[in-house]
Amino acid sequence: MPKFDLILRPGESIPEEFDAILSKRLSPDYRKKLLKHGGLVRVSVASPYVERQNPAKANVAIDDDFIATLVSEGNSPNVVRERVRTLPVKLLSEICRRLQVPVRSGASSREIREAIVQRLNSEHIWQRIAGSEAEKARDPG
Repeated sequence: MPKFDLILRPGESIPEEFDAILSKRLSPDYRKKLLKHGGLVRVSVASPYVERQNPAKANVAIDDDFIATLVSEGNSPNVVRERVRTLPVKLLSEICRRLQVPVRSGASSREIREAIVQRLNSEHIWQRIAGSEAEKARDPG
């Protein structure tokens, strides 16, 4: 959020760029007080809206091939994150449905993405654990 501070010293005049704004917003008495004693004029700009992503980027079909690709990349969490990063909640929910990943109905897109990444990565982790346990069982020594 951009923020601009203007510190006025006692007796200093108000810069021209702020003069019109302050004359509309301040009473004449308060304006005289500001000029006599000085003060701080702070302008901050805030926009609560986030620009929507380009819908063309999110034009991905969630089909068996896409799911198979995600599953095969499951041992690389960053690759999976990047693949699902631009997908809208609707498509992320479809992936969860196909992979049987439980998520809250009000979950944010970030929460859904992380649930997908965890689910896919956990399968690979458990396969590695199972593989190392099987080797220990075969080689007791």
